[in-house]
Amino acid sequence: MDTKSSNNPINWSNEINWSNEIKDWTNEINWKKEIKNEDLREYFIKKGINLPNLANKASKNRRMNFEERITKLGQNAREALELNEIANKTCDLGDEVKGYDIYIQALQKNKNISEIYKNIATTAINLGKFKEALTYSEKAISLFPSMVESFGIEIALEDYIRSMTNKASALFQLGNYEESLTICEEGLIFCNFFPLHNIRRKIYFKKIFNKILSFFKIKGQN
Repeated sequence: MDTKSSNNPINWSNEINWSNEIKDWTNEINWKKEIKNEDLREYFIKKGINLPNLANKASKNRRMNFEERITKLGQNAREALELNEIANKTCDLGDEVKGYDIYIQALQKNKNISEIYKNIATTAINLGKFKEALTYSEKAISLFPSMVESFGIEIALEDYIRSMTNKASALFQLGNYEESLTICEEGLIFCNFFPLHNIRRKIYFKKIFNKILSFFKIKGQN
C-alpha cells in the first residue's frame, strides 16, 4: 500500500467498521482523523525517535517500487518475507507451533523486518511464551524508523501499533499492569483499536478484583 502525499498521510477515521465476524473488526485499526504529522513527530521525538519530513517521505516512498523497498531491508529480505508468509498461512491453518518455528527461520534470514518480529510476538502470546513475546515486540518497535524509511509512515505506523499491542498484552500476562496500561493509553492516542481497549479493560478489572481481594484479606485478619 502506498502512502499519500499530504499534510495528513494517514487515512484517519473515527468510525469503527463493525462486522458480523469478530475476527474482522477486532483486527482493524481505526485512525483518529485529528492526528496530524506534527503530532506524530512530537510523540516520537519524546521517545527519542526523530522522524523525517513525513510529507516528503510519503512522496518518495510512493515512487519506490517493490524491489527497491525489498533492497532497503537488507540481504535475504525476500527469502525472509517468503518464509514469513508461509508462517502466516501455517498459523492460519491452526499449527502455531510450526508457524512459530518458521518465523524463527525467517529471522535467521533477515533481522531487519519489523513485521516478522510482530508476527512472531503475536504467535508467542498465543503459545503462552510471554517473555519471548515481550522481547520480539520490543524489537519490532525499535525497527519503526527503518520501516518508515523503507515503506512509509502508513505501513510502519500500523506495524508499530500492533507491536505496541503485543507488548501491552505480554506485559499484562507477566503481571506488569501499570506499564501495560501506559502502552495502551499511548496507542489509543492515535487510533481506536479494539485489542488495546480490551487489554485496558482487563487491567481495570484486574485492579478492581485485587482491591476487593485485599479488602477481604484485611477484613479476615481483623
